[in-house]
Amino acid sequence: MMDYEPIDPDDELAYRSLSPLAVTGLVMGVLSCAALVEPWLIALPVIAAAISLVAAASIARSPETLTGRNLAVTGLALAVAVFMAVQVSTRVSQHLHQSSAELIADRFVEALAAEDFVSAYELTLGLRYRRPSHDLAELYYESDEQARGQLDKFRSDLAIQTLAGGEAQFLDASSIGVKPGGLETITRRYELPAVEDAPSQRVLLELTRSSPRLSGPRSWWVSKYSIAPISY
Repeated sequence: MMDYEPIDPDDELAYRSLSPLAVTGLVMGVLSCAALVEPWLIALPVIAAAISLVAAASIARSPETLTGRNLAVTGLALAVAVFMAVQVSTRVSQHLHQSSAELIADRFVEALAAEDFVSAYELTLGLRYRRPSHDLAELYYESDEQARGQLDKFRSDLAIQTLAGGEAQFLDASSIGVKPGGLETITRRYELPAVEDAPSQRVLLELTRSSPRLSGPRSWWVSKYSIAPISY
């Protein structure tokens, strides 16, 4: 009969359970990558980071009974990386969108300075309503009576008449704002110098775009325009 030596309790490996919070933090860290595609999901990496931190803290307090620190650290690293990437991407995107809006506003002012009412009016229309080229736009307004009437109404507007032939100078611009319904807007101000007896005029342009998914200058249109005398 074989003799067995008793097992020393100090040599016995204690069982440690895998921390559920560490697993959850890692899963949330992976899921937070969705915020790179849909920035409105920015809460995911925040939640993932919070869960991973709690998991790491609980494991540190109970190293004899809990394991999974590497999972918690990985989840935290993913969450932080995604959060920072979304912040950078959002800032770059906002800058590009603002530059696109500025380009449309400047084109509008330049078209009126050249008395090119067709090009200016086209910039007051949403993307789906614009003609693909200036020549097609001119042909359209010449051949369609209703469209020609809309162009004539635009041309006869007091603000448009004041801007026509003038050299408006850029003053400042607002940051991009969001209106009810998800419309993004930006406002740009110009100054029209005094000419003969006419005082200096303040030009206010509001640009709008309907969908954040659209990009480039063509996604913006001039939704409002107004002028007012400058009083010193």
